[in-house]
Amino acid sequence: FDFRVWCYSCKCTLSVLPAALLLSLLKILEGQVPNMSSCGETYTMAPATGTLSGEFVRPGDDIQRLALRISLADIDEQFEKVIHKSLVFILRYLAKFEDHRKKLMELLGDVTRRLKCRPAIQIPVHELFVAYNDPECSTYLTNFSHMYIRMGYPRMPLLEQIRLLPVLYASLTDNKPIVQRDVLLHLTLPVIGHVTVDNCSRREMELHELPVQRRFISEFYSLVLLLPYRFERLIRFDSNDATIPDGFNAYDYSRVAHDRFSMIHSAEDLEKFKVAVVNFFSRGFFPADESILPLLFANADTRHSVVSASDRQLHILDRLVDWEDEALLTHIFDWFLGRRREFDPKGRSEPRRPLNPQVRVRLGTFLLRSRLTLVGPLAPDLIEAAVLSLRAVSSQNETVAPAVAAAATPTATSATNAACTAAPPPPPPPIPNPSMCTAHANNCPSAASAALEQQQQQQTSAISATNATDSSSDQTESPGATAASNQQRCGQSVASRIQQRRLAELGLNFLNHFLDNAISIPTTTSIRALRGLINFVYENTSDDFVPSRARGFELLSRFLAREPDYLLKDPGQLPRLFDVLSEDIAPDLKTAAAHCLRRLAVTFQEAQRLNHPALRSQLVKLERLLYENMERSDPLSRLVAVNFAGVIYPPDHIPTRYLILQALGDKDARVRAEARNAFSIFLDPNVANDIVYGRVKLPSFVEFVNHDTQHSRKNPFIDVERLIPVVQFIR
Repeated sequence: FDFRVWCYSCKCTLSVLPAALLLSLLKILEGQVPNMSSCGETYTMAPATGTLSGEFVRPGDDIQRLALRISLADIDEQFEKVIHKSLVFILRYLAKFEDHRKKLMELLGDVTRRLKCRPAIQIPVHELFVAYNDPECSTYLTNFSHMYIRMGYPRMPLLEQIRLLPVLYASLTDNKPIVQRDVLLHLTLPVIGHVTVDNCSRREMELHELPVQRRFISEFYSLVLLLPYRFERLIRFDSNDATIPDGFNAYDYSRVAHDRFSMIHSAEDLEKFKVAVVNFFSRGFFPADESILPLLFANADTRHSVVSASDRQLHILDRLVDWEDEALLTHIFDWFLGRRREFDPKGRSEPRRPLNPQVRVRLGTFLLRSRLTLVGPLAPDLIEAAVLSLRAVSSQNETVAPAVAAAATPTATSATNAACTAAPPPPPPPIPNPSMCTAHANNCPSAASAALEQQQQQQTSAISATNATDSSSDQTESPGATAASNQQRCGQSVASRIQQRRLAELGLNFLNHFLDNAISIPTTTSIRALRGLINFVYENTSDDFVPSRARGFELLSRFLAREPDYLLKDPGQLPRLFDVLSEDIAPDLKTAAAHCLRRLAVTFQEAQRLNHPALRSQLVKLERLLYENMERSDPLSRLVAVNFAGVIYPPDHIPTRYLILQALGDKDARVRAEARNAFSIFLDPNVANDIVYGRVKLPSFVEFVNHDTQHSRKNPFIDVERLIPVVQFIR
């Protein structure tokens, strides 16, 4: 028969004792075996194949005596002493003897239940770490050691937890499952904020000897820093109910917000842990080039405590880091572009969402410190980051447009106007110039941080208004609820527009940095940048991006000047640019497009001087395009057409000379001035001598008159003022 021992401490049965131990138990209770009556005495297990008092001792006997010893521990102190001496022994026996595994599992179940209902009982965590890190340990020993480490580490005093941090970090080896490593790192979040140089020196931490562990720690803590304050703890993250935040995929999100083992329960916990992570990276346990990226993530946070904690150390590391280090820049681009990283599971290629615009702007500000590596071996990554930033702005516009249209319904228009008028949005913070960031590396981070804090205050006020609206919406009637909803939508759209403008400026800064510092531009890289720029300047019709689009036209002309083949082989680019001049858009955009066309005229002139083969087929089409723009009502179109005719074509080219002569009689003074500048060679009083000696070529008189006749027949309703200069020239 079996005998169950009732424990008065935890009110449950602890173990099942065979009948063979019943007599021993009775003798102990009668005091006949005093050596086993005290749980505090030294307890040593006999070897499985050895002898005790001349008799052969089986493993089952050791297990039975151990079960009896645990059963006799009435108070927590006795149970704790027994656990300290026997828990690792049980786990090693569990891994070694399969025949007794069922009995040991029952015993461990009893021990685990008692430990869970007695949180003050300490567990031998250090010995469990030794067993966990044993290179020859089995799966049973690894998994159960990890389970009891997870249970016992938070119970230890704070100083003991700090003392065991080096052991915990050393346990994050490649042969351990990534889930177990994440769980161990979650245990460190409440502790690392209290680690100082006084209670744990850099030599004791020994992270300088653990490069793989450092990379894993840095990646996990970076995910914690990127986690938004509005997160949700889930069991499954691949379902439709899970909202994946920016910079994450389902796998990354499950690592930091899993409901079973995450130590982050609220936004307040997350803020406290983020500050702790920043302080930990500020202690000098990591090299400067490995600490800079987590601190950049923290510096782009939306809470002041996290940003202020990272500010000072970020200024120090900015001077220590080599911004021409290709490995560092590649690592930053891996996060910026959402690529696969070192510790991603094999066979899983789930794409990551792009980083938050605020984080990307912060990373981009420091990426622009590099003048050689960024535009050399990492030029494709730089262009990809620029195109991604510009493309994100266009995609966000498409997403926001339906929401804005829904907000503009007749029933909600008045409420929306009242809400938006009551709290006008402040102007966006200025974007730091990348050249100034490079020239004044010491001052730029502080300026950027000030701008970032201003944006954070704007977003915080918008979020506060949203929360206040949500809390009061239940107590209002239908019109009030509509106004509150529209106010919330207005605040979100303001913050979104600010972020989009900053993101667009970042993409343009990348391209400008590339043009300023690149010695040679690969054709594929240049074409990719051109396509991204063209989509941005033409498809982005929002008024919020007028300055950015104007700057985009300038960069477009610079790229086309360095890559004339793209312009000459694509005949649709020039008509598209000329169409911008006659559209009903902001004057700044028209002026930027006109300057772009003027620069392209110089590019055409250089291509003609080099006798570029692709230019020959474009000249006839360009003539028709110039005449079409000469007939447009917009004076800017006629002005650029005259400039093209005077720069590209030679003085004896009859169609363009005829066009310039007509422009001399134009109604607009700027067009007439441009025509006089293009025709100045013939307006010189001494031009007769140049003509005689052949220094200036005149168009053939007969051909010119024939062209005038044909043009007059095709355009019978041309203004008389434009024909007067033509007649004077013929005379």
